[in-house]
Amino acid sequence: MKIRPAPFNIILIAASMVLGLGCESNKSKLKKEDVSTIRFHAESDNGVPGRTMTVQISETPFIEMVLITDPFLTEANVLKAEAWDTTDGGVAIRLELDRRGRRMVEINSGLLRGRRIAVMSQFPESRWIAVTMMEELGRDGVVLLYPATTPEETDRLVKGLNLLARELDKDRDEEDRPSLAE
Repeated sequence: MKIRPAPFNIILIAASMVLGLGCESNKSKLKKEDVSTIRFHAESDNGVPGRTMTVQISETPFIEMVLITDPFLTEANVLKAEAWDTTDGGVAIRLELDRRGRRMVEINSGLLRGRRIAVMSQFPESRWIAVTMMEELGRDGVVLLYPATTPEETDRLVKGLNLLARELDKDRDEEDRPSLAE
């Protein structure tokens, strides 16, 4: 007895085309150059090969730091970003974090007490924009940064973070969004 595989193959191909077309319409229309990233790397007491990196951050004077390679907080944890003008004519960035971001700051505030945090961003070029102490990161789900950026760069960075946050918000679980009671 012969089994004819042709009808099954045609059905399989048609189903995969339909599924493929459905997935294509859900693709993000964000361009890489429009999106900004932000990564918070903690200072390490020792240089463990493969887990740490030594960087020079261009503040006056240069700061050399040994950092944990994996960031503990990223742009994926940002719900909203705002640029604020400071009283001394500088700029600040206010980041509102999702629940996971809040938990990461809370957990690491004890583990990393007394350590510096270096902040890397890409908007579109990649560079270190800030160094702060762990204690200065807010535990209320809001982080206030004083980056070494111009007002124009800060606006570009904030705009890119908000574009990405809106795109990620479509896929966020309700659990990740802070409740009004918090």
